[in-house]
Amino acid sequence: MSRKAAKTDKPKGRGGKREGAGRKPTHGVKMDTRSVTLPPDMWGMIDSCAKSMGVSYSEVIRLRMTPPNVMCVLSTGSQSA
Repeated sequence: MSRKAAKTDKPKGRGGKREGAGRKPTHGVKMDTRSVTLPPDMWGMIDSCAKSMGVSYSEVIRLRMTPPNVMCVLSTGSQSA
């Protein structure tokens, strides 16, 4: 039996994506996964905060970016008069 035939002989209803499968979103909202490149000293600060607070790097960044902790507000380029 060839490999191609073996793949098509798979019983239906097994494997693949399933509704409701997988890890549930942390904050009730599906999160995007991104990669961030930072200098070692910044990672050191994030690491230190995460360890002292007992949370993940993501949680440190989320906490820092949540009002009233947000350091800056980026303009979208459109301003109302």
